[in-house]
Amino acid sequence: MTGIINRLKAQYNNSLSVRLIILFVGVSLSVVVVFTGMLIYHQKNEAKRELIGLGRLLASVTASELKVPVFTGNKQETAAVISKILTRKDVVSATLYDSSLNILYNHGVAEKPGKIKGLDKLHVDDIAVHENTFDLSFLSPITVESSVSDEGIYFESKDARKKHLTIGYLRIVLSRNAEFDEIHSVLAANAAIAFTLSLLVSAVIFFAVRKSLSALSDLSGAMTSLGKGDEIKTVPVHSGDEIGRIATAFNKMVGDRVRLEEQLILVKKLETVAGFAKGIAHDFNNQLSTIRGFVYILEQSVPQGNKAHTYTEYLKDTLTKMEQHVQSLLDFSKNQELHMQKTELGEYLSYLAPAAKQAVGAHIKFRYEAPRESLYASIDRVHMERVLNNLVLNARDAMPDGGELIIKADIYNPDLRQNGNSRPVRISVSDTGIGMDEETKERMFEPFFTTKDEGKGTGLGLSIVYGIIEQHKGIIDVDTSPGKGTRFNIYLPAAGED
Repeated sequence: MTGIINRLKAQYNNSLSVRLIILFVGVSLSVVVVFTGMLIYHQKNEAKRELIGLGRLLASVTASELKVPVFTGNKQETAAVISKILTRKDVVSATLYDSSLNILYNHGVAEKPGKIKGLDKLHVDDIAVHENTFDLSFLSPITVESSVSDEGIYFESKDARKKHLTIGYLRIVLSRNAEFDEIHSVLAANAAIAFTLSLLVSAVIFFAVRKSLSALSDLSGAMTSLGKGDEIKTVPVHSGDEIGRIATAFNKMVGDRVRLEEQLILVKKLETVAGFAKGIAHDFNNQLSTIRGFVYILEQSVPQGNKAHTYTEYLKDTLTKMEQHVQSLLDFSKNQELHMQKTELGEYLSYLAPAAKQAVGAHIKFRYEAPRESLYASIDRVHMERVLNNLVLNARDAMPDGGELIIKADIYNPDLRQNGNSRPVRISVSDTGIGMDEETKERMFEPFFTTKDEGKGTGLGLSIVYGIIEQHKGIIDVDTSPGKGTRFNIYLPAAGED
């Protein structure tokens, strides 16, 4: 029993829906109890009024019928009149008193003369009513006109003075059982109705609360998983109310966390690969220096017309390409020191635009959109040129059948300012090429990941771009979908305009 009570307490303390259900059921039961009480009070008063009306009528009619027997002293007729009303189930007793309150006839429990109240205030046509717990008593005077003769009882004279003489009293006691039975029936009916309504209301409230709070329950479970460090999943949004807005905000937070975790994993992966690439690049560079030395010696020792001299030219070209790959590895490993310069981006991009236009070829329409105002940022001009060249070449490869390439710079949030005059700036490179699916988009900055054919790419281009932008304390993101092109956005901290 104790265990059951403890489990119920735990359910009450840990579940808002259980508390709300208990609250609503309690309120509904309270309403039913109050309504039942009011109905019982009304029914009780109504039954009491009906019983008083019946008692008054019985006392009045019986007192009228007893005038002659009492006046003449006819006990047999008196007993017959009283016995007639005693046939009713609700009549408990009937007592006949003379004018001096001596008992002339009694059936049932007779009240002692000294305890009869209200006689001093009782008029000719009045009927005194006394209420007890289980019965109602009615006291009616039996009167005749003092001027009448024996015949006057039967034949009333219009000229006689109408002075009344009290010749006795009739007391009738009616049981209140009928009133109580009616109250009990009302109470039983309302109890049945209350029980049925409570079940229905409880069921409706239970399902309504469960449905209304299901999102809150899902949200609570998700928050618990978040606190434990378990896998976090988004919660369904069932409505646009406060709970729905909280669920939407939580889902956004989950999405942001997932993206941050993915970025962190990518950064860690880049750092790991970068360290590995740095070691390889240095070792490889040392070996290339040795090979270049021997190629130089071979070139000097072979006459100009000799066929072997041609081979040394091939070796030198191959060494140059290999050194470029080594340089890419060094750039990827962030081994290169940046030489930051405050640069006006409109002028800088105008300088690079002709080379970019030539690089994409005649089959692609190139357009450069100059900023409407001066935009300043601190950049390494050489490394930023490499970033833009890489993005331009990727855009060219994404449009083998032609398309449009746009380079532009602008303020990506005009309302946001940094330290007075400076404002954040954005450089975007967009194309109308084949675009990327979600899987490619998620992996595009991974080192050695490429979608190009074998031998046409090292898979380091975008990784190097990512590293350079990170060294600039900037951000790079991409907006792309299959068949709708790609837009790379580079966000850089602005430099002062003075």
